[in-house]
Amino acid sequence: MRWIAPADPLPTWRRWWSSPVPASGAVRPDELRWHDLPFGSLAISSRTGGWAVFDPAERTPFAGIAHAEDSGQWRPLIDAAWRRGLITIGGQGVYNATEHHAAVAATRDYYTLVLLLNHGCNLVCTYCYLGHAAPTPHRAMAGDLARSAILGALEQPWETILVDFGEIAVAGAAFRELLPWAREAASARGKTLRASVQTNGTALDDDLADFLARHGVAIGISLDGPRAIHDAARVFRNGSGSYDRAVAAIGRCRRRELPVHLIATINRHNIHQPRETVGELAGHEPASTLLKPVLPEGEAGAAWTRHAITNLEFAGFMRSAIRLADRDGASQLDQSAGKFLLRLLGDRSGWRDSCTSRDCGSGRSLHVVAADGGVHACPRFVSESVQAAEPGRRRLLPLATAGPSPLPDLLPADLRAAPPSCAGCGWLGSCGGGCTLIGQHGSVPVPMPDPHCVAYQAMHEELFATVIPSFFAGKHRESTAFNGAVTQAVHAAA
Repeated sequence: MRWIAPADPLPTWRRWWSSPVPASGAVRPDELRWHDLPFGSLAISSRTGGWAVFDPAERTPFAGIAHAEDSGQWRPLIDAAWRRGLITIGGQGVYNATEHHAAVAATRDYYTLVLLLNHGCNLVCTYCYLGHAAPTPHRAMAGDLARSAILGALEQPWETILVDFGEIAVAGAAFRELLPWAREAASARGKTLRASVQTNGTALDDDLADFLARHGVAIGISLDGPRAIHDAARVFRNGSGSYDRAVAAIGRCRRRELPVHLIATINRHNIHQPRETVGELAGHEPASTLLKPVLPEGEAGAAWTRHAITNLEFAGFMRSAIRLADRDGASQLDQSAGKFLLRLLGDRSGWRDSCTSRDCGSGRSLHVVAADGGVHACPRFVSESVQAAEPGRRRLLPLATAGPSPLPDLLPADLRAAPPSCAGCGWLGSCGGGCTLIGQHGSVPVPMPDPHCVAYQAMHEELFATVIPSFFAGKHRESTAFNGAVTQAVHAAA
């Protein structure tokens, strides 16, 4: 048997390796899914998320002793399978669902506030989920509202607060005024304040780049691929493309040794060009990348037949992206694939950003305050119908209670459960059931299947088909994508 042990495992996984194996009792397999791979047979439990690769000489004996009272000479194999969450012995298993969810929740060791400083934008990207409103003053967030939201964030029971100031291309002056004030307010309360921005890069000149470097701001810049691809969707109001300005902004940040996170929206304009899209992003040597599928929101939703990509198309795109990362270095995995990889290992850092998981922090350890004062659970699902401010009234962040008590959840409890379609899926332990917010559409919020489920399955399959075998073979050993992981193997004696 072979598996990969992370340097920073969830406490639950760490306990799996140290817990004493039951000395006797009937051996029963868990809800296992088997996948035949070129280098062995992968067994993964849909209930626990544990997995192991069996050599051909191990799988047949394992199947034969799966209902035995005494595993005899194969006991080392059975002990390893128990520790991996693949079997129970005498009715005892190593997995505890309550403990696992608590461990995942504990990875959210900072609070995130997202401020939408202006509902308008200087670009009219074809697929924008916030719409094409012009950045007029009446669409800007009032200064006192922004400061009240930041003060509310500083009252949350976390020592570290991340304030994401959102798109600053049309809100640069407000951002530059708020950030120093926020740092002083955090310092006065003994809190650590981190700052980030997301931007199209069109207004990121040398002066702003100096400001970002001076304040250590994390920067996300949108780049959809080479010039022709990028300019097909990300345009100014006069129809001209924004590629040159975006690339110039990336260069300014790199010259100041600022880590840049590149975000590409995958839409009809680039879905069939994964090599060109991923290659363009990699060429700028970003700190990380995110390949984000278009959503039927805002402008894209209004003309969905023109923008929609199918599940199979996105799955194929992500398979190609993972193969390119296997070829060029696992550190080039985008954030979603890298996250799934770390979760498969049991590494806690794969859960800190719990997007695509029903355990996500949206609405609990992450809140979005829109320019009109509405409080939302996720920046990709901001609409008038969901948690918007009442006319003439601003709704501030829920304040923390005394002590480390959790914040009230903005989302209905039912949405936190995986939809019925997830039952028995071998990847549920690392996928987490997909996006929680997808069930917000409709009058009665219910847990709905994530529309990108097919792509998530494909990404998991491709990780096991390419990247993980390469790691076993000695490649990617120094990659941050594996976070210091090491291979462990148990070979039962014949």
